Amino acid sequence: MASSCGSRWPGFLNTAIRCRRTMSPNGMPIYSDDVPRDISNLTAETDNSHHDWEPANKATQKLWRCVDALRDIASLLEDAAASKSKDKRRRKLKILLTPLASLAQGIVDLLNHSECDAETRARIEPKMHEMIAPLRERFLEYVPLERKKLLSTLRNKISAHVDKSLFPAQARDLFSKAHLHEVGLWLHASIAVLLDLSKLPIYGWMCDCDKKDTVRLMTNEPFLLTIAVKDGKLGDLVGLHIVQDAPMKRTVKLMEEVIDASRWMFDRSHMRVGGLVEHEEYRPWPEYLAHFPKKAAGT
Repeated sequence: MASSCGSRWPGFLNTAIRCRRTMSPNGMPIYSDDVPRDISNLTAETDNSHHDWEPANKATQKLWRCVDALRDIASLLEDAAASKSKDKRRRKLKILLTPLASLAQGIVDLLNHSECDAETRARIEPKMHEMIAPLRERFLEYVPLERKKLLSTLRNKISAHVDKSLFPAQARDLFSKAHLHEVGLWLHASIAVLLDLSKLPIYGWMCDCDKKDTVRLMTNEPFLLTIAVKDGKLGDLVGLHIVQDAPMKRTVKLMEEVIDASRWMFDRSHMRVGGLVEHEEYRPWPEYLAHFPKKAAGT
């Protein structure tokens, strides 16, 4: 099964060019932003993270929560894939259920925000907005996140901690319901929906700026704007850069790493995401509805 990823970056990233802008008939040079930046990482050393991308709006903050969960998942999968011990892999699988539930809940929160928040909704095309509710419904068919469903129960009863009411035999019986390929499918379904959500034009990022009374914002990747600030309000555009390693590009790369690191969870017969392909404008949105068919009742 294939999903799509972001479009290719232009080939002039290291070349200063000129473009039109409304505030000057002479245009403004566009430069490459060569500062190493990562999406803000809550476990990073503070001194090394001041250049990183920070969410600039609520939608992006919800996306960032999903990225943080994906980082935890990637780390656990890397360790599990490197181990030849079945018991150690299952121990990693038990721990993985917590960030997986966090990822799924973060996706639901982002879906709800995209559907209901007035400011965010205004930036989404009506036809795309109409598909958010069916996308959430189909996602929850594949990922049993809701209260008393399997992923939620596993997370609450044995992954985050072993519930005080459970005896060992009960805990083992509950964990036995977490079939490896099914957990893998929950993960791949989550990645596929997050990839669809990443295509919505609702995200904004900010990063540090070395000039006083300015801010740097990115609302249209890969263009980074430097804007003057006066009396607490945004003013003139004073700089324009193109970012080679923009936040959404990093997010897609992280998704690819998780897909690759999770291949050991599946046999050839199991449903899964096979990989990511280049996005083309003619492809449907959301692709998740095309690649993950409606499940029959009771499956």
